[in-house]
Amino acid sequence: MPSSDDNDGNVADFDLVIVGGGILGISLSFWISQVTESRVCLIDENSTIASGTSDLNSGMVEGPFFYEPSTMGIFGTTVSRSRKLWRIMRERFSVPWREVGSLELAVDEESMGIVEKHYGYSQAYDDASSIKILDKNELKELEPGLNAVGALFSKMDAATEFRRLSEIIGDLAVRRGVKFITNTRATALKEDGDFVYVSTISNGKRGTFRAKYALNVAGPAALPLAHSMRVAKGLADFYVGSYYWELDDRSNSLFSHHIYAISKYSSKYPFLDPYLTVRANGRREMGPKPFLVGSPDYINYGGQLGSLQGLFSRPILPKLKLLTNGEFLGLLYGIKGNLFSEGTIVSKVKRFLPAIRKEALKRKYRAGKRSLIVGNGGLIHPTSIAHTPKTIHVLQYYEPGATGTPSFSALLAKYIIDQWDIGKARITQPDENIWNFDQATDIAMADLTGLFI
Repeated sequence: MPSSDDNDGNVADFDLVIVGGGILGISLSFWISQVTESRVCLIDENSTIASGTSDLNSGMVEGPFFYEPSTMGIFGTTVSRSRKLWRIMRERFSVPWREVGSLELAVDEESMGIVEKHYGYSQAYDDASSIKILDKNELKELEPGLNAVGALFSKMDAATEFRRLSEIIGDLAVRRGVKFITNTRATALKEDGDFVYVSTISNGKRGTFRAKYALNVAGPAALPLAHSMRVAKGLADFYVGSYYWELDDRSNSLFSHHIYAISKYSSKYPFLDPYLTVRANGRREMGPKPFLVGSPDYINYGGQLGSLQGLFSRPILPKLKLLTNGEFLGLLYGIKGNLFSEGTIVSKVKRFLPAIRKEALKRKYRAGKRSLIVGNGGLIHPTSIAHTPKTIHVLQYYEPGATGTPSFSALLAKYIIDQWDIGKARITQPDENIWNFDQATDIAMADLTGLFI
């Protein structure tokens, strides 16, 4: 992956600076450089792009069945469109990929009603024909080791390596002139006159980038950057780390699909439910085990609580409201019966996969950090965007996740191009035979602007 470490402290001029080299920032640089002849710079604090959460995620190419069409239709639509775009990329390049399929399990009759509801959601999207409901016997025929009353089967779900896909997209953007600058952390943003100034630090040296506009997609660091220019000051953030376990080779025969089980936490705290995945290389995994950490800089995942530094930074009231929620604390800290110990997670999975053993947990590894943003009313929307005349801040980006990023980023790029003068339109779009911008953005713009706060 071409990258540059030449941030020498001088002020540089760009039409657009993108802060954050994850899958969302890279995809945005791809689309904007495909459609416009603009000077785009992407900066990231890591030594290589896509080496944070984009590298440490589950690698699941998921279906759109979670998204209620009238309230979350933008996510279902972008997931449905993006799965096709990822497959185009897979056919064109050498990318790890495994057709897996997903099963959303109903462990009892009550949760079967949720399966039926999700099936109804799925029928609103492009690939509805690939999703169906299985009864108990059909499920046993597909996965003999599972114990459930039924399931939703999403046949087109797959496994891949999103870091590799991000690197390919980044290479294409670099060919069109996007400049990637790594090992450089953005510390503050400031609008002044006709420009946005991005303050940075790299290898102990401070620098400033000057641009007409700035796009903040810095993941867990996005809200602190927004706060640096007094945007979204009423919001506060926690940071959630998580572990996953690689399962031993004997577990390969236990299941062959991605497996979720509906639980009472699914709608409120979906990142707290354990699930089973199949990696692109065939490896089986189980997780997550979440816990609070103190700041986006936190690296040592050895402790259950991590560093408390940052948990009580301002604004404090939204955090205090959430921290007085006993159920939430019990889930994150494991203080209610050590809920997320290895043994307890295995017990939860045993409800639907009786043959799983604690001894199957071969290796534990960290799966990145995510921010959990709260306001005075509690948790904010899983994807929330703030803006000023010259900046856009994607404060939180859970949905549509890595799966839906190609189409979602294209729609956000279209909004940026329509609103900002970042460069003249290209007469012909390079690499149009890979991803088509017009097809990817054939979605109502009001669905995107509805995420703005």
